[in-house]
Amino acid sequence: MLVPAVPSAAAGRASGAGWPSTGFDDSASSYNRYETRLTAATVNGLEEGLSLPLPHPDMSCQGGGRPVLAGGLLYVPDGKGLGAYDPRSGDRRWYVPLDTDDFVGQIDVVQGRLVLSQSYCRSFSDSSGTVTVYDAATGAKQWSRYLDVPVRTMVAGDVLVAGGAESTDAEEAAGFRLADGEVLWQRHWPLLGRVLVNGAAAVGTPEGDTDLVDPATGRTLHTVPGSYAPENLGADRTLTLESNRNVTTAREAATRRVRWRSSSAQRIVAQAVGPRTLHQVAEQELVALGLDDGAQRYRVPLDDQYYSMVGAGDLLYLVGLAKIQVRRADTGAPVADLPIPDDGSVVVADGDVYLNTDRTLTQWRLPARR
Repeated sequence: MLVPAVPSAAAGRASGAGWPSTGFDDSASSYNRYETRLTAATVNGLEEGLSLPLPHPDMSCQGGGRPVLAGGLLYVPDGKGLGAYDPRSGDRRWYVPLDTDDFVGQIDVVQGRLVLSQSYCRSFSDSSGTVTVYDAATGAKQWSRYLDVPVRTMVAGDVLVAGGAESTDAEEAAGFRLADGEVLWQRHWPLLGRVLVNGAAAVGTPEGDTDLVDPATGRTLHTVPGSYAPENLGADRTLTLESNRNVTTAREAATRRVRWRSSSAQRIVAQAVGPRTLHQVAEQELVALGLDDGAQRYRVPLDDQYYSMVGAGDLLYLVGLAKIQVRRADTGAPVADLPIPDDGSVVVADGDVYLNTDRTLTQWRLPARR
């Protein structure tokens, strides 16, 4: 059942306000460089604002996904579906149920539409996924497509690129018209990475190489030897980043030439790409690497295990089981702790912090915002 919303949600993915995509922007940076209200000097003034209970059936794959803030609405995946809320009052504007056998992979709000990717979670060997586009203001479904693979998505202007691969033989990449879901092209090879490189999508080939293809036509623009799966872009978009368990590779976006490579003795758990620095949680250490040269800026021990991280302004927000620890991005020094009931996914925007756990959406805000 849908409840019509009042405000419009015509927000771009790099609008400079809010948190309009799961990865914040089309560079998948997980870093809100536009945040100015929350700083090392003000963050200790945060107080708990909203605390909204969320649906959570016991056997659901949903819950705890990163919320998205765009166009005056807060979009929150929960144990049964996806809801749009007023970020000030907590009033729910609309709600759509989702299959509890699927988990939410990514949410993007772009051109007044909400793009949702989901993947089946009950099997690792025979998975599948869907991509669905809704009206961001009302929640009305505009179109949906099924793919025989776990789904990742990228938006390129008026085109939605979707695809993925699984451990069996299923591999797929396709381009859809964002307005109506018309199939523009399709390949039975995997979509690689999570970002576009100079406007091109990375797709695997039968020979084990990587084609960089035009998102609108599927035409091959360049072929890169070997597997190339860019996960992030540097802030100036001239650098791509690939990270596996403990190795990070930075390449020139124009030539795919390796600029630097960094190895960690510990597994990389989370990362956020700042304006000049790559921040990584590696087990129980926080590491900062210069984007230009890969040189270590600092490496500091952590007091606990942290499972996710985002950046905003000059601060990093690390999420553990019992707290969000806020640290300075330039030195890694701790500046504040926010107690939480459970781990989850956090976003920081417009002076507010939002945490989505399996059961509750919690907001912290500065007193002046009340």
